[in-house]
Amino acid sequence: MAQLFVLCFMYSTAASPVASSCSSSFEQLTPPKLRSKRARFADAVHNSTAEVQPARSVWDLIVFGFELEMLKLHMRVLHPVVAGFLVTEASIRFQTAKSKPTLLSDGLSAGTLPPYMREKTAVRVLGSDVAESRCKGRVLIGGSQGGVRKRYSGRCFQQQQRLATLEMFLERAGPDDLAVVSDVDEIARPEVLSSLASCHPYSQGAGPMEEGGGLLLSARQFKFGVHCDTGYVWYEGPKVYAARFLRREQRQRPWTAQGFDDLRRVGAFSLATRPRGAWHLTSFGSTLELHRKLTSFGAANLFAQEGALDIDRLTACTARCFELLDRGAPSACPPLATNRSHGWRKRMGGRLPPRLPGRRITQLAGAELPPPLLAHPEDFPASWFAFLQPPPQAGM
Repeated sequence: MAQLFVLCFMYSTAASPVASSCSSSFEQLTPPKLRSKRARFADAVHNSTAEVQPARSVWDLIVFGFELEMLKLHMRVLHPVVAGFLVTEASIRFQTAKSKPTLLSDGLSAGTLPPYMREKTAVRVLGSDVAESRCKGRVLIGGSQGGVRKRYSGRCFQQQQRLATLEMFLERAGPDDLAVVSDVDEIARPEVLSSLASCHPYSQGAGPMEEGGGLLLSARQFKFGVHCDTGYVWYEGPKVYAARFLRREQRQRPWTAQGFDDLRRVGAFSLATRPRGAWHLTSFGSTLELHRKLTSFGAANLFAQEGALDIDRLTACTARCFELLDRGAPSACPPLATNRSHGWRKRMGGRLPPRLPGRRITQLAGAELPPPLLAHPEDFPASWFAFLQPPPQAGM
């Protein structure tokens, strides 16, 4: 069956009116795994506009909270190839709804951010008013006899941020423009976006679009800093959607916050994939910054076990590229030095968590990282490069 599909796909693309300059771009896309989706993708490629369309613009839709240095890298990489950065910035903390500084908005207002951040960026700030009006869930207190109270929903707030980026995009985008939906630490490769701007299989004349109307850019993942190439492929983002699809769905049934956010979880079974189309640079920063993230992001409950967020433990994990969680049993990373006593190790058990399955990088030369990190590491936080050289007794 797989061979039959490949033959059909080759025939359809060979017989299609797609220009040769676009054929090579489409050949880099992996069709969806589901049979019905594969067929619709092949139809889209077959019917795609033959001519390269240089007028199509790409817009980068970003949900932002704290990671200003990562946002600087994100924008520095993509500034040459996007029409604009459409950012929704939270003025409250994700988990607690307490107020926080609006780092991006304040920096833009003060003129303290570099030109590549100022020139193409539009920001919409979401805060406590959205949390109060849209993100309260009803929960029972004291069982069936208890009263009812309202509780803030961090997931709801993030969904509202995502929906606001869509609203910003639809206000600006041309009929054939593209939206890149991403988080701050998900950075599309600029050459991939340039290729899609000229050759997109869901452009005008492509015929029926498959459900989801998008492409997935699978990401090369680095964790804790440039020294940990995890070996994992990140499939949850970025996604690239055609404005035509997003507007068509808006006309038929207006997007909800949950509905648009759910597109982030559509994967390679339903979407065509551009392999190695992005980078995912997750949990970068100092140990204290990592601690803040793990206590404030959506899955903070996974680190509720006593000792899981011990600073020495986190440093040991991140330095040696160990997993922070071992779902099968209580775990602890090895100590930084054998002569140090770590109470967290006794509290959490002696079994070590698994190492990340990729490779430990000791120098930047030849690493598959965004070009600014390789060419100008001095422009970025030193903590991102802190563990390039092997620490004592490390081995990965």
